[in-house]
Amino acid sequence: MEGAERPRQLLENILTRQMQACNTQRKALLKESVKGPSPYERAAEMTPTHPHALLMRRLQDSYFREVRRCTNLLLKLKHHERKMADLKVSALGDDSDGINGKKIPQNMLMIKKAVSGFCMSTANRLIR
Repeated sequence: MEGAERPRQLLENILTRQMQACNTQRKALLKESVKGPSPYERAAEMTPTHPHALLMRRLQDSYFREVRRCTNLLLKLKHHERKMADLKVSALGDDSDGINGKKIPQNMLMIKKAVSGFCMSTANRLIR
């Protein structure tokens, strides 16, 4: 009988370990389901209810791309202004008027005002 006891004990040990692993997984799943859906699951469950929701989303994306382009253009203008002012200061010497003691060319100011107005109208459209 001793020969039959050993395989039975091994089988019982294997089944006990499997049962413990299954119980651990079951408890983890239970905790997760009680916690509620994850943000990813929640986002997947939300479907557009308005008949023109996809069109509205595309318009919003378009407006944000337009704002990004305006912002990038303003940053490039600002960088160009600084570079031109540095060149002018180094060529003419120290000027005491302008921004940070640097004169800004008049045409650059006009371009900046035009682009700022364009970006403000775009931002106003986004707010509406």
